Amino acid sequence: MKSKCVFFSLIMLVLVSVAGSAQELPKNGIFEWAKKAGKAEWLMNRDTGMSLASESPQLVRDHYQTMNGSAWQDQEETRYHYNGSSRVSEEVRYSSGSGWEPHHRNTYHYNESGVLEAIVTEEHVGSGVYVNTSRTVFNFGYHLFTGKLILNSTEEYTWMDNDWSIAFRDKFEYEITQGNHYLSTWIGEHWSGDEMVEYEKYVMVQMDENVVQTNYMKFGGWEPIGKIIYHNITLAGISEVTAQIGEQMEAYVSVPMLVVMMPEMTEQHLIGFTWVDKMMTTKIPMYELMTGRIMQWRTEVLEWDEDVEQWITEMVYLIDYDEDMKPVTAAMEFLSDEETFRFQEDVFTYNDFGLLETGTLRMNFGEGLNDATRHTLTWAGTGTSIDDKGEFPDSFTLGNAYPNPFNPTTVIPYETGLAGQVTIRVYDILGRLVSTLYNGPQSAGKHQVRFDAAGLTSGKYLVRMEAPGYNQTRAVTLLK
Repeated sequence: MKSKCVFFSLIMLVLVSVAGSAQELPKNGIFEWAKKAGKAEWLMNRDTGMSLASESPQLVRDHYQTMNGSAWQDQEETRYHYNGSSRVSEEVRYSSGSGWEPHHRNTYHYNESGVLEAIVTEEHVGSGVYVNTSRTVFNFGYHLFTGKLILNSTEEYTWMDNDWSIAFRDKFEYEITQGNHYLSTWIGEHWSGDEMVEYEKYVMVQMDENVVQTNYMKFGGWEPIGKIIYHNITLAGISEVTAQIGEQMEAYVSVPMLVVMMPEMTEQHLIGFTWVDKMMTTKIPMYELMTGRIMQWRTEVLEWDEDVEQWITEMVYLIDYDEDMKPVTAAMEFLSDEETFRFQEDVFTYNDFGLLETGTLRMNFGEGLNDATRHTLTWAGTGTSIDDKGEFPDSFTLGNAYPNPFNPTTVIPYETGLAGQVTIRVYDILGRLVSTLYNGPQSAGKHQVRFDAAGLTSGKYLVRMEAPGYNQTRAVTLLK
């Protein structure tokens, strides 16, 4: 009888409490790296992490509810406060049945240069009084060779005996490739009572067309305990994916969506002195026949069955997209000989400006999918929400490439109705990053980028533009 895949087991993967406020990621090397690296990449890509462009919409409220019978019941709300473009605090309140009561708050601290230094959490103990509970310290610096801001480490402290006591430290190391730095190593430390002690680390190495992540535990010396091979991707690609994961987790944690965001991979474990395949994923896109747009991304999780010596599909994760390439559902399904069982489904809705408005988790405990939890997000800067800061026009446009089909270059026009962060990337039909054409601030107006595919093979490629409250994908065809 084949064993259940540890990484994607039901117990470890879902970890969803109907009474809790969010889905949690599995305690495994793949997602532990995503959480650690995602935080680091997202903070660096966001210029300290909490500072959005002043004209960008800002999340001001997350309203969390659970389904009670046939009605939604308030559980918790988080209100976000800003000083200009920088987030300065979060207030978390719970529903007492008769109103909202304070629970805890997070306060953001910046240095004179505007770089995030710490987030302090305080618990409400009554009568408007808050007491310290924990603090996260961010140690940024400038890389010696690239001169760019990097996150060197984060430190977790707890408040004990009227003083801060360190509990954990995450350290980050980087590799230089073509003048850019990419996160390559995470090292975890904990307080032993006398000193900080290293206990675990993940190391990323580029090997040919793949990136190999080796996980280590410290038993006197470092000993490998697991390996993950990310296929057909570079350290730069891993950096972009983990930054997107970090950003996604800031808005709404959807386990199926995060699984599909990951590149194809193979997980191995060590038997004696030999690495043996344990699990692998494959990503399969589904296209609309007339337009060529992606309708669905499907990630299949396969486990190696030693009894029959073949790969067996255990689980499937799916994202369905609307015509604007926005996710509308993200689901998790179990496969058996008899049927496909959809255990979990996230359903997303968007406001008139293309911003996430609701994320509803639906669970199936044997009686079909039923609503379980819901997050309703409110944004400032859209002209429609509390603490409004003005209109945020929906005026970004990704134009049609010309020529198309092309060989080997084509020009892609786009328009920005206002200044803001713009990213334009090219992917192959398997969702692998091919090229980043533009990634940075962009002034309002008409622009264009050139896509040079001289080193690529003939076929269809997907050009994706992302901007505040906007994303769109268009297909181009390379004919050689």
